[in-house]
Amino acid sequence: MNELTTIEKLTLAQAIFKVVGDAVSTKNPDSVRAQVDEEMLKAYELDGIKSRDLRVNGQKVGTYSVRVSKPKTERVMSETDHDAFVKWAGENPEICTLFALNQAAKLAQFALDTAGELPDGYEINHVVIPEHATGTTLKVDVQKVAQAMGNELPSVVAGLLET
Repeated sequence: MNELTTIEKLTLAQAIFKVVGDAVSTKNPDSVRAQVDEEMLKAYELDGIKSRDLRVNGQKVGTYSVRVSKPKTERVMSETDHDAFVKWAGENPEICTLFALNQAAKLAQFALDTAGELPDGYEINHVVIPEHATGTTLKVDVQKVAQAMGNELPSVVAGLLET
């Protein structure tokens, strides 16, 4: 095959980009990436596996990992007695003029923030949100893939992988 011109290289690269882009898309639920993401996320949920090596012909060429949130504790305010809250609101008109009663949660938070007082009929609970998967990260070393594929990689594609 003759040496490709610059425009031919661009055309070939764009064609490959479109096909490969669809295969690695995280937005396409039918893509190869989506299928592997599903497998990785299941492995994390079942066994706590957060990372695996990517190998081509036995050679490590990258890593595939699950991004994980840190566990955290959040304060959650909830209404426990609406009648007690309505009574409290009637006794605190200076605060309540800012909110309609259908905005009770906002009013309760405002009262807590400004007056340091939790309104009657409300309580605060601490909820622990455990570590959970937030997505995946795919890291591939292009040169290592090219080397691992060796002669199996068509020369036109191998040329595109050279940087």
